[in-house]
Amino acid sequence: MGLVVTSANGKQRPVDLLLRVDMPIEVDYYRHDGLSRFVLRQLVAA
Repeated sequence: MGLVVTSANGKQRPVDLLLRVDMPIEVDYYRHDGLSRFVLRQLVAA
């Protein structure tokens, strides 16, 4: 997966990305497509 960077002159270039996970809770955030979705799902389940 990557990112496309667009310069002010309109030129685009792809950039590869690397995900770093430092804590177990971050795995949960990633699995839920982000922190806000994780929190919302926790609220709905409560």
